[in-house]
Amino acid sequence: MPKVSIVIPIYNPGTYVREAIQSINNQTFKDWELILIDDASSEDISWIEKEFSNARLIRQVHGGVSVARNNGILQSTGEYIAFMDQDDFWAPTKLERQVDCLESDKSLGVCYCELQLVDKNGRPFDSKAEGPEVAPQAKFEVELGGEDAAASQFSRLHQAISYFSKRFVVPSTVMIRKSCFSVSGLLDPFIPFSGDFDLIIKLGANFKVARIPSREVYYRRHDNNFSLQYEVCQQEVEQLISKYSKFASSKGDTVLARDARKLFTVPSKIYAAQAFDRCRISVREKDVSSSLRHFRKAFSSDPLYVSKSLAKWMSMRIPLNQPR
Repeated sequence: MPKVSIVIPIYNPGTYVREAIQSINNQTFKDWELILIDDASSEDISWIEKEFSNARLIRQVHGGVSVARNNGILQSTGEYIAFMDQDDFWAPTKLERQVDCLESDKSLGVCYCELQLVDKNGRPFDSKAEGPEVAPQAKFEVELGGEDAAASQFSRLHQAISYFSKRFVVPSTVMIRKSCFSVSGLLDPFIPFSGDFDLIIKLGANFKVARIPSREVYYRRHDNNFSLQYEVCQQEVEQLISKYSKFASSKGDTVLARDARKLFTVPSKIYAAQAFDRCRISVREKDVSSSLRHFRKAFSSDPLYVSKSLAKWMSMRIPLNQPR
């Protein structure tokens, strides 16, 4: 059996998935299996199995990315599960660092690494960034569930919500000990897009979580990724907040009921970026009403981000020192 099962949910992936798979083949750690769950794509993806003989392609009835990830987990045979999104790619040492981390401390359930935000061509948005940070091999920090492992499950849930409300942890950065799913359960199939956010909170409430302080994932932002569904994602996070708030209220914990609102802190910045992307697309398509609607959504999520992005965008569209 392989040590790591890599699960990629795909849906009309275009060309980005090729770079994703190539980055897996380039890993310094080689003991893995690759499972791609096709969520009823309309485009022809038969080339994947022809081009990558080590990829196992499994087709399912369209059910959303959470159902696809669950399917991949159930089909896997590895000790660890590593998720990857179809348009991201990894640094060569990603799996090696995470396996070393989980092997070094058997009480760890989850580890995650840092990421580098890149554009559609794979170029870092931060021009000063030079790829993954160099860190000693197997270096990690236990940041959740360490000294407080003996706390009540309710207290640990509060800690997990507080912790992940401040951090941008996406599926491509995570490796999970597969046995943990018997406690946390799988992803909620009724949360099609944001089920990973709910899952990482449940895992953090039950197991120790470590952070690897190096950028091992390139997280791609482009016009066609989940910016198309940001409004649905926003609604799902609101539902999650409501769920945790109601649970806290039923236990008489008014502090957790209040703090659950903080779960929207990091996603709000993401949704602002995605809504602004949709606004720019609508402007290009000359759809005024749609561009205004997305702009209002973006501004209400993160006014400061939108103000800076708008100024930068306008400076690129309106050349300075125009001839008179």
